[in-house]
Amino acid sequence: MKKTLFLLIFALFFININAQNYVSKTINVRFSNIDGEKWTEWSAPDAVSVVIMEDTTTNSFKIFSNELIEFTVIQYFGWNKTDNGVDVYVINCVDDEGIRCDLWLGKIEENNFFQINYSDFKINYRVKLLKWYGEKND
Repeated sequence: MKKTLFLLIFALFFININAQNYVSKTINVRFSNIDGEKWTEWSAPDAVSVVIMEDTTTNSFKIFSNELIEFTVIQYFGWNKTDNGVDVYVINCVDDEGIRCDLWLGKIEENNFFQINYSDFKINYRVKLLKWYGEKND
């Protein structure tokens, strides 16, 4: 009985160690929406402090603000270049209301960003990586 309990605890510990959960804190947020056939200029950045977590055990991204917003990953597209020449990692998702969107993870100069792209609306968070669970954090 003790051996079984030990093996169960060890297995749960091992699973948690191997899970890669990335946690970021936002610094500011900007918005853009479609106006006719063109995207509007980005809004001025507003200071905001929320936590964004990629949870590879549930294959989702979660934004912890006043309410939890969850994006379930449909497909990882990998690295792509935007129209402005910025390298972004593209992930196709569905949000908790069932609406499809793309998430972009990227970096411009020294600024990391997390961007949510709907067909008619974009949200861009400037983020700082806080913790990478499951691997040594440099």
